[in-house]
Amino acid sequence: MASPRKHGRFVSRVAAAALVSASLVSVRAARADEPVQPEVDLNPSTYPPPAARPNLILVGAGVTAAWYGIALASSYGWKHADSASSLRIPVAGPYMSLTKTRCGSGETNCTTFALVLRTVITSLSLVGQTGGVLAMLEGAFVPTSVKSPEAVRSKPPARHVAVVPTPMSSGAGVAVFGEF
Repeated sequence: MASPRKHGRFVSRVAAAALVSASLVSVRAARADEPVQPEVDLNPSTYPPPAARPNLILVGAGVTAAWYGIALASSYGWKHADSASSLRIPVAGPYMSLTKTRCGSGETNCTTFALVLRTVITSLSLVGQTGGVLAMLEGAFVPTSVKSPEAVRSKPPARHVAVVPTPMSSGAGVAVFGEF
């Protein structure tokens, strides 16, 4: 005869299997419609409003300043490193600092972990500062439009035809495609 403990485990396993089976059987199909993206997100001819320009410039400046602050803090954290003075220069400093990635002669306690950590922080600062400058440049040159999305949607779609040469084994061919 089975012991009460084994019997209890068997009953709990059967109950768990029954519960899982019942939950799988009782699932109904979802009846929601798929979300549709607005046409403005998909239409390449729509440009952002003019307010996007200063916002993008401010975001780029903020990103650059934040990563410069991290680089500046790490330069004072490892002030005896050869690369510390280079990190105090905005944007170009991390590039110059990466060329001096080694333990300095004035460092008394330079471990491999500290060197790797310092290099990772410098590399992230390099990417962050460069990305911030590129965002500011994008903000300066991004094309904007004062047209509303409704005005863009009401415009009839442009018709275009493209003729493309295609290589063929017996010579040259031409493919014609587009909206007719």
